[in-house]
Amino acid sequence: LYLEQDLTQLKTLIDFELSSLAHAVALPSSDGISKTESVPLPDMTKIVPLDYKIYIEPAKTKSHEASTLGYLIEASKKNAKVHAWGFLDPNSDDSIGFGYASIFQVGESQERELTSRRDQTLSMIEQKVFVGVSEYNTTLTAFRISQTGVTTSEARLERLAKRLRTGDEKIDDEYFVQELAEANQSLLKFAANRITAIHTYLISRSKVNRLILEGYYSDLELFSEDKK
Repeated sequence: LYLEQDLTQLKTLIDFELSSLAHAVALPSSDGISKTESVPLPDMTKIVPLDYKIYIEPAKTKSHEASTLGYLIEASKKNAKVHAWGFLDPNSDDSIGFGYASIFQVGESQERELTSRRDQTLSMIEQKVFVGVSEYNTTLTAFRISQTGVTTSEARLERLAKRLRTGDEKIDDEYFVQELAEANQSLLKFAANRITAIHTYLISRSKVNRLILEGYYSDLELFSEDKK
């Protein structure tokens, strides 16, 4: 009965997650996503930690937000020049008068505001890179700890099983049963933590790739060198 209850709760949780995923991508919550496919798990033993410093400049250079603000700054400069020399154009409404100086002041104010926003954006990008890489490296540490726990728990269970196979006279006492139960619980805990670490790694890797526009996000650049 307990197992049946756990399976029912698990099915409810899966249905809720599918509904949430469907809602996140603007599909009908009830039947927008009927099933999911398993994601191939990477070999975490071959993955090395990252150095956040080498990702800062690529993230800043490829940032859509920073690039857009850069374009707006250049447009603001050109717009100020157009108005500054507009009095030379017979078809222009610009003229030299009491409001002529304010044209430069407004232009410089807009440029300073855009520059400040760009600097704030670049600072925020640097912070996100640091946090993203830190999360990435933390998942590797969490995996190593859980993997060590799995190995230790399996070895402990093997020792207990060996005692059972050899007919140890003490296997009937309460302490042996308790130790066996604790070893099983420990193995399940570390195995679950290992799976969690792997999936957390996939999420953190996706965050880093989004910042530097690599992997799944490699085609999201505003323009490429060939299209300039």
